[in-house]
Amino acid sequence: MDIRTDLALESISEDELPESVHIRIRGKAFRITEIIIDDDSCLASIGKGRGRYITLEGGSLSRFSEDYRLMAEELSKELSALLPDGEVLVAGLGNNDITPDAIGPQTASKVLATRHLSCEQDSLGEELFSSLRRVSTFAGGVMGQTGIETAEIVQAIAAELRPAAIIAIDALACTDISRLGTTIQLTDTGISPGSGVSNERKELSEKLFGIPVIAVGVPTVVDMHTIVRSLTGKRINGELPNMMVTPRDIDRLAERYRSIGVLAPRLFKNKHGNYLTAHGEYVCYVSEYLDYPLWEEKENETDVEIIRKEVLQSIGRLSKRYSNEDLSDVMSMWSIIDLAPLDVDVDEKQENLDLLAENLKELGETELAHEIEAFNDSVRERIKAIYKDLPRCVIQGDLNASNILIEDGHFVGLIDFNMAGTEVNVNHFYILICLSKKKQ
Repeated sequence: MDIRTDLALESISEDELPESVHIRIRGKAFRITEIIIDDDSCLASIGKGRGRYITLEGGSLSRFSEDYRLMAEELSKELSALLPDGEVLVAGLGNNDITPDAIGPQTASKVLATRHLSCEQDSLGEELFSSLRRVSTFAGGVMGQTGIETAEIVQAIAAELRPAAIIAIDALACTDISRLGTTIQLTDTGISPGSGVSNERKELSEKLFGIPVIAVGVPTVVDMHTIVRSLTGKRINGELPNMMVTPRDIDRLAERYRSIGVLAPRLFKNKHGNYLTAHGEYVCYVSEYLDYPLWEEKENETDVEIIRKEVLQSIGRLSKRYSNEDLSDVMSMWSIIDLAPLDVDVDEKQENLDLLAENLKELGETELAHEIEAFNDSVRERIKAIYKDLPRCVIQGDLNASNILIEDGHFVGLIDFNMAGTEVNVNHFYILICLSKKKQ
């Protein structure tokens, strides 16, 4: 598949089901889709082998949902059906320091560990915990933190504890944005840690451990190629850099602006320590409100040259301090030559010139159109020759009057970092020049 997803539901078309694939629908609080694959004949075509893949789709996984209790009961029932009797080891996979990858460690921290309680009950002769399944939990981080494959850690722990089954919890990737934080996938086929954030490691499976490995996953990321394709309907050039945008990057960039004297809103984490939160069909983050007027609200009361000069100075300070430091793979929306996140084959500036040339040709000005195209091609080739070596830094990416904060006729801050990304410094100055001309 050319669009990445970890959900079996998104990998299979109900209109073209292979003979070895069967689908069952059920559920009340959730829409539950169970996909049963009889053999490994679909591995090459859909990337899924023999096993059961159960997808629970809800409007929200928030405990504030009216159906929360019923949803919890349905999830419990589906998970219980996959587990054998006996002790269970719960492994929270992922990096707790990266928001979209933290669901494994965060979930494991909320599972009630009972293995030690049953041991205490034996020594004290008490029966208080006799009805509880023996459960142990751990979240050991990722290989980049420990230097050890997660599968190796789980294998060592399982060899010592000898559980009847392992539940592995991890972040997943999906293609449908509406499934972020609203969908749960259960499968008895195991899991490859890190697949949800493009860092797939050695798999955890029954083949490796000799006991059932039940994978529980929630989609927390959609890569940029998927977003672009869903918005444009166009096939993406696989050679273009892919990316995943997170609020953590935005929060870090806002801190950089504050360090050079430019006000920028802080982002708030929820009680689980995450920036992202579900709100209906959307995934949102909450930012600080800065109580300053926008430039567009005071444009008739301010001097354009004063605002321009002060914004220009802030760009200079940002470029001087942070050029070529910790750059993001995500380009800004204002990129020239480089492709911006929503560009498919050519950048927006080239698209605009192509449109101009096309209109001129329709008006009978073919010669003029060819002259403009030739001049543009010549200039772009000269720019490309030096462009890759020009200094660049991560910028706010949407510099306009509706995002510039002012006070007493002076520039004080920026808001709206949703289009943040890496940009060549010269282009950042160019954006300001365009903005100034519009205001004049």
